[in-house]
Amino acid sequence: MGIGRGAATVMLSTVRRAPGAQPLPIILLLSFIAVGAAIVLIVGNLAESQAAIGLLGVVIGAGLSAATSMLIAREDKTLKLATAALDRRLAVHQEAYALWSDIVSAVHHKDKIGEVVLKAQDWWKNNCLYLDPVSRQAFRDCMIFAVSHKDLLQGPRTKEGTEIIKESWSVIMRPGQTLAEGVALPSLGQAEKPADVPDA
Repeated sequence: MGIGRGAATVMLSTVRRAPGAQPLPIILLLSFIAVGAAIVLIVGNLAESQAAIGLLGVVIGAGLSAATSMLIAREDKTLKLATAALDRRLAVHQEAYALWSDIVSAVHHKDKIGEVVLKAQDWWKNNCLYLDPVSRQAFRDCMIFAVSHKDLLQGPRTKEGTEIIKESWSVIMRPGQTLAEGVALPSLGQAEKPADVPDA
């Protein structure tokens, strides 16, 4: 009687690794279990007693219990960190959405847009890393294009000028969608489109 390669493979295949987790502690633990089991088997074969087999079961059970406890603790820590990051990410996306809305409201007012964009830039410097990459870039581009959008409207109304205005407006409006998608919250029902989004 002994633990074959198949049993060891099954034990190793049932161990789930958390993303980014180092497998070394688990492998070491399982190695100690295997060595302990081998020693008990050798002693058990020598003694040929039921006590040795019982001891082997206890050693294997303790090892599996310890490995399971380690995995659960690691996964719990990862889950708590992810939950905390999700809460902060949601709050930052909401703040960015409010600032984006302020930019959209001020974009056609040359006397207001500079102040609104400066406020958004100060906020962006302190919070941009909490935004998802697509929203981060879209928000930054929006601030850049919003400052000059009013000047584009006062330019010549050529076909090329009209296309530039449309592209500028598209860049300014993009954060409305990317911020909502960036938090990846499940939908509450119908297709969700903010009602307060104006057309160009």
